[in-house]
Amino acid sequence: MEATCDRILYDIGHPVPLDVTALLDSQGLRLQVGGPGFPRNIRGLLHLSNTDAVVAVRDDLPEAAQRFTICHEVGHFALVEHRRVLLRQCSEMDLSPAARGQWERAANFMAAALLFRGELDASIGHYELSMASVSRFADHAMAGLEASFRRFVERNPRPVWGVVCEPAVLAEGGPMAAGVRYLVRSASARWVPPPVTIRVEAGGRYVQPVANLFNREAEANWMKVGATTCEVYTTGRTVFGLIS
Repeated sequence: MEATCDRILYDIGHPVPLDVTALLDSQGLRLQVGGPGFPRNIRGLLHLSNTDAVVAVRDDLPEAAQRFTICHEVGHFALVEHRRVLLRQCSEMDLSPAARGQWERAANFMAAALLFRGELDASIGHYELSMASVSRFADHAMAGLEASFRRFVERNPRPVWGVVCEPAVLAEGGPMAAGVRYLVRSASARWVPPPVTIRVEAGGRYVQPVANLFNREAEANWMKVGATTCEVYTTGRTVFGLIS
C-alpha cells in the first residue's frame, strides 16, 4: 500500500503539506462538499459509476478532518480491490463486519501515508517528545491532532507509546479514570498489554510519572519496558497520553 501512495505522491510532486486538489485531479476524482440530503452520520463517501467518480465529504467538518476524509476515500479508490467492489455497485456495507473493519483500516492506512510520507515522516526524529511537538507536526501537515499523534508515535525512531482515550468529564476537585480506546507504539518500543483506563487529573496538559497513571499490575508492565513518564493532554473530546 505504501508503494501505491509513493507513486501517487511522486506524480503530484510530493507537496508538503499535501495538496488535496492535486491529489484528486491526479486520480480523475471530482470533489463534492456537502449538498442537500448528505448523510450526517458519515464523514465522506466514494461514488463510482461508468461515467463519473466523486469523493463527497460533509461540509461541516474542520479542514483537517476534511483533508483526512478525502485521503481516506482516495485510498479506497487507489486500492484496486476496493474500486472493483464499488464499480460492481456494491458498498462496504455489503461486507461482513470483519471484512468491513479491514476495508476501513486499509483506507485509513492509505490516508495517513498520503498525508505524512516522505519529508514529514523523516522529520519526526528531530522533534522533542512532547505534545507541543505533536501539535507543531499536525500544523505542518495540515492534519488532525489524533491522526498526527498516532503517526508521530508509530514512526518515531525512539521508544515511545501513545494512548488515546475516550472523552473524560472530570469530577470537581479530583481525578477520574478515562477509558482507553487504543494503544500505539513505535517500532523500537516493546509491547505492553493495553491499559483499560488511565488516571486523568484536572488541567489541559501536564507531565506525570507513569506510576500515577495505572493500577499496580499495569504499572509494573510499564516499568519493565523502561517507560517512566507520561504527558497527558486533554482536549474537549479526547485524552492523549504520550509515554516515554
